[in-house]
Amino acid sequence: MCTERVWRWWAVGSLYLAFLSSGIVFNIIPPTLHDLQTVFNSTIGDISPVYTSRSAGYLFGTILGETCDVHVLIANNVLCSKEDSRQLCLVVFVGLMAVTVSVLPFCGSLRNLFIVAAVNGITSGVSDVASNVWLLDMFKEKSGPYIQALYFFFALGSSLSPLLSAPFLKENNLQETKIYSAYIVSGIIGAFSSIILLIVYFASPVRETIFNVRTEFAQMLCNWKPVRMMSWYISVVVGLGFITILVYSGFEISYMQFMPILVTQSKLNVSDTDAAFMNSAMNVAFTCFRGISIIANMIIESKILIYFDLFVLSIATTILFIFINTSQTMLYVGNILMGVGFSSIYPSIYAFVEQYIDVTNFIGSLFAFASGVTAIIYPPVIGEYIERNPLVVLYLNVMSISLTLFAFVALHIFTATRADSRNNNVDDIVLN
Repeated sequence: MCTERVWRWWAVGSLYLAFLSSGIVFNIIPPTLHDLQTVFNSTIGDISPVYTSRSAGYLFGTILGETCDVHVLIANNVLCSKEDSRQLCLVVFVGLMAVTVSVLPFCGSLRNLFIVAAVNGITSGVSDVASNVWLLDMFKEKSGPYIQALYFFFALGSSLSPLLSAPFLKENNLQETKIYSAYIVSGIIGAFSSIILLIVYFASPVRETIFNVRTEFAQMLCNWKPVRMMSWYISVVVGLGFITILVYSGFEISYMQFMPILVTQSKLNVSDTDAAFMNSAMNVAFTCFRGISIIANMIIESKILIYFDLFVLSIATTILFIFINTSQTMLYVGNILMGVGFSSIYPSIYAFVEQYIDVTNFIGSLFAFASGVTAIIYPPVIGEYIERNPLVVLYLNVMSISLTLFAFVALHIFTATRADSRNNNVDDIVLN
């Protein structure tokens, strides 16, 4: 039995490994979608709802993790006493995540594929909530850097996933797919992280309650009581922030999912393997600049980062439009810039709103819901048209960048105007 201090760092390491494996699992489908299409003898339009199923499952899983005592249910009825529920809950759901991703290509039918993908999304959602709550519980008010690092490891896993799948992708239609192996390897990595979590559990010097405190959002839903309506000012800020995230998040997630299809369907005849490497390059840029943005945000205002990222995304989309059918090198450049542009917008929107209102768990949950809605809607729309016209992905880029810019400018102007009004009122009071 190790000391509590040593055990805590082992626990942190096991959580980072779990998020690394979660990133691999999350991003395993995009670079392998063509091979899955072959396995299930389907069109891109037929198979693309797998993204919707998984996103819907993930959204449900995060709500489930926030609002329901899943850990207590497991502890009291299946596995263990209530005080041991935190680690074992995470062990169970990370293990289920590993199992479900392993069996995805073996489902036999699209219907079964969508069901298993939804279950995989649920396990990912619950695991994410459990990991965050555990870290917050361990480090309390000092948890900020550890949470940032947690999502850095998720982004790192997303970057590794295309590299992991590349050796198993078929180069042409005459080859037999080996994609089953990529999913099995992903599952093995997830299972390994689950085993490490289990070892950490048994090494624990104390038996603490993991989910002994529900979040404000969970308490509101489980023990609902009428509450005072938000002020007009807060409602407008939340509404504009909700719209900004609603438009932007679906754009980011959908582009990352369909980018390999976009480049392989171009006139350059990019192979699935090259598309996987291109996907990895984009995710590496995303990961690196997400880390840089953490430091940059200490000296640069969030609004500047958002405008800069939207500018980079506009440049990247222009490059992709110009060179989509003529230069593979410029496709690498364009997609690397897409990764740079995606890196800090989402957390910067949160940081910007936090400057003007208190982002409670309830407001944060509304924003999380907004990010999940368009991730469910966009994939079937893109999947319907991408085979006939791959540029539909870039048209969506232009529309989403424009709408995100419009919504954020409205939010920026509204908050700036209100801030100026309050400052003028203070000056009048001082002069009088």
